[in-house]
Amino acid sequence: MAAKVSTPPATLKAMLSTSGRAVWSDIDPTMFPMKATVKKQLKYLLRYAILAPSIFNSQPWKFMVKHDKIHFFRDEEKSFAIADPGDLSMYLSCGCLLVYLELALHHYGFAGDICLFPEDSTGDLVATIGLGDPHFNISDAEEEMFKSILTCHCSRIGFDKDHPIPKDLMELLIGAVEQSSVACWIEPFQTLKVRKKIARVIEKA
Repeated sequence: MAAKVSTPPATLKAMLSTSGRAVWSDIDPTMFPMKATVKKQLKYLLRYAILAPSIFNSQPWKFMVKHDKIHFFRDEEKSFAIADPGDLSMYLSCGCLLVYLELALHHYGFAGDICLFPEDSTGDLVATIGLGDPHFNISDAEEEMFKSILTCHCSRIGFDKDHPIPKDLMELLIGAVEQSSVACWIEPFQTLKVRKKIARVIEKA
């Protein structure tokens, strides 16, 4: 029988009503249930996944933990027809969640078994996720990214155009993306000319 997990789980909803940061501070990385069932381990990993950023903080996802897999669905009810035509930002949000989930899997020694848009799926199923090989060695770059999950936050403050992102940080970001099994890429726009072109494209969109 499938076990359904709400987003966020009911216990986390109660904490969120009193403190916006409680959902982060309540997670203890040392409490992963190593000797528990696969279902309980997957549910624990979802606590990291739901911290992922999303369009308008809408958290447009649903989960069902069935046997040894997480069934990850997009939540059509949280679609923004005007602000996000075609649901591009919704799928970007889902991609962020998969990255968070993969980082958590790798931190606890699992390679992860992520299948995007399974061929036999219908409707809003985005992916199925299993634990995968239990003997995975996480890279230093991914470990640093995992640690940042509980400390990162979103900001609407503008970037300082006079102080570009440090080269070592950019290399760290690119390296982490290249090592990810999730289909994604990163391309830094280094010159002002290219940035202006991108800004014009965004403005037209």
